Amino acid sequence: QVILKQNRINSWLLLFMLIIPYILSFSIGVIGCLLLSAAITYLIHFRLLTRKRRLINLLAVVATVAISFFTFLILFFPQNILFLRFENIFIGNDTSGNGRTYEAFILAMKMLDLKSYEWGIGAGQIKILGADIIRSYYLYDLDYNTFAIPNAVAETLAIFGWVGFTLRLLVEIFLFFYTKVWTNYYRLLLFIFIFFYQFSGSFITNIAEYVIWILAFTNSFPDFDVRKKYTGRIVC
Repeated sequence: QVILKQNRINSWLLLFMLIIPYILSFSIGVIGCLLLSAAITYLIHFRLLTRKRRLINLLAVVATVAISFFTFLILFFPQNILFLRFENIFIGNDTSGNGRTYEAFILAMKMLDLKSYEWGIGAGQIKILGADIIRSYYLYDLDYNTFAIPNAVAETLAIFGWVGFTLRLLVEIFLFFYTKVWTNYYRLLLFIFIFFYQFSGSFITNIAEYVIWILAFTNSFPDFDVRKKYTGRIVC
């Protein structure tokens, strides 16, 4: 009993250690994709997950902490940086969010105008052919060096054209069904997160993104299998 209680305490501490850095970093895109992926995963496996008491307790604690946190900010710090960031996002004045979403695709299309819509401008050409486009769009100085577009899908579109863009999505969808991602809670969560996140950030050379794809398409977490019959402690 003592060991079990200590393990639960360590699990809660680990959870908060993972959540707090995201909140303090104001990474709204990452937090939004995490919440969206968690919500979709829960809806897909609603009946099974609802039966898991630990998960319901976790959701209750997270909801309580989140409501308390935002209530505290509203009452005592209404002009805090987090709320200002949300306001800028909703009114379209968040330069970071704009640059990682629709503006990234605008730049990609401008680069495709230079060569081929079907095959793109080629690997390594963003820092050569696309540099002037990025500098002129954002009014950067002529000595400003740029090497990438801060959006993995938009960067794929610019480098490999619509052929590469389509192939990227088709491979992801094929591997989703081929490896039966939905049969594992954690793999499904990872897949949904990184699928949406690739449209709102990352880079085509981002190793961390590829690691998440690999984990989503390989059965590395059997304890989270949907239909697994557990003989020991249940993992939610």
